[in-house]
Amino acid sequence: MSYATGIELRRRIGAAVFDEIYGLSDLSDLSDLSDGGTPQSTRSPAQPGEAAQTLPTATLGGESVADDLASAAAEIDGAIASRYALPVTGEKSLALLKDWCLTLAEERAYARPAGGDFTEKIKRRADQVRQYLEMIRSDKFRLPDAAENTSGPGAGIALVQADDPVFGRDNLAGF
Repeated sequence: MSYATGIELRRRIGAAVFDEIYGLSDLSDLSDLSDGGTPQSTRSPAQPGEAAQTLPTATLGGESVADDLASAAAEIDGAIASRYALPVTGEKSLALLKDWCLTLAEERAYARPAGGDFTEKIKRRADQVRQYLEMIRSDKFRLPDAAENTSGPGAGIALVQADDPVFGRDNLAGF
């Protein structure tokens, strides 16, 4: 599930930086980014009597905005799938997951350019998101309105650890 769109990532990191990272020079129509990914094409204006041409955009070495958003969403889903039913539908949880997805995708975006330097601030935010994901795994943090996963592996199983029994056949022999 995609928690964020390409347009939201573009807003998060800024249009100029986004266009530089993803190799975009002219995006007059961002509507193709609204599906969470990469615009597949932009139209060049047609001269009178000519058909408009479709030009490929927004890919960098076969990788794209959609790849970064999908990777971030997969990292989040992998962490929360054991505790929560996917897709998460609660409004509060989706807002939080969207922010986390954008943070992780932002880290990936800044790491793309050759020798890409991204600030400590971005690294710290991504590390904080990963700490929250680890806290979800270890049941120390809960998504506010997400449905708990009741059908996953181990659902309905209770593990109990106890001392050896005091009274048993072996202990009471001869009484």
